[in-house]
Amino acid sequence: FLEDYRFATTNSQSPTEYHIWSALSTLSHAISKKVWVDQGIFKVYPNMYIFLVGSAGITKSTAMKISQKVIHKAGFCHYLGDSVTKEALLKMMADEKYPGAKVYQYEGKAIKYTHLSIFCNEFTTLINAGGNAVGYIDMLVNIWDQEQYKVQTLGRGIDYIPNPYISLLGCITTQTIQKLIDSELINSGMARRSIFVLADKNGEPVPRPTVSDEQKAAFDRCVERAKELQFVVGQFKWGEGLEQVFDGWYNENFYRAEDNTKHPALIQFLRSKPEY
Repeated sequence: FLEDYRFATTNSQSPTEYHIWSALSTLSHAISKKVWVDQGIFKVYPNMYIFLVGSAGITKSTAMKISQKVIHKAGFCHYLGDSVTKEALLKMMADEKYPGAKVYQYEGKAIKYTHLSIFCNEFTTLINAGGNAVGYIDMLVNIWDQEQYKVQTLGRGIDYIPNPYISLLGCITTQTIQKLIDSELINSGMARRSIFVLADKNGEPVPRPTVSDEQKAAFDRCVERAKELQFVVGQFKWGEGLEQVFDGWYNENFYRAEDNTKHPALIQFLRSKPEY
């Protein structure tokens, strides 16, 4: 999948790192809360909040929209754009008829989960919908790893969202994210759950972008793989020798990142990243 995605996006001016993380985000949207890594006392699911960060005009949205196109063509109808209020989002996810309310079978049990994909050209447009940016971010933080999310409503009392799963791929300018950090709007809780992909220059210039037949075929294979992943269920299994590779990397880097920085917020951010 990743190799096909890389090849399909070759003639794009978007930075390569944007396409790499957009591809990983695509897998996150496709797999959903049906696959996990068993970490003993907890499970790690593949939901991700990924932000493509860079100056205006660096084609962040171009990279994001390719991921969104794969998900759309794979048949996902439960995704959102930029301007949806927190209240509308939660009401939608709590509705029993919501298309993202799913059930899968595992070890003889029917397990409900609630999937939502978010793609936003401007993250600030999303969180400012409804006029309560702090409340929106708090919701994204709190719903991250819940088995059941409680929604308090004015007219219907309390609704519940079983096993919520939100994956987000968004764009934000370097200047805007600095303002959000300075104002503490992106607090340590949100930052720890997010991956910020920074690029400071475009890829190679492409005056007249074209897509070859081979690239179209690679894109179509990505779509087909995304369709297949909707039916994959169960615990993630390590390939031969990969557990040793991961353990070595984890142990080597456990303290190194913290030793190289004194900023408290960055230390908190790095402590939450080993699972990634």
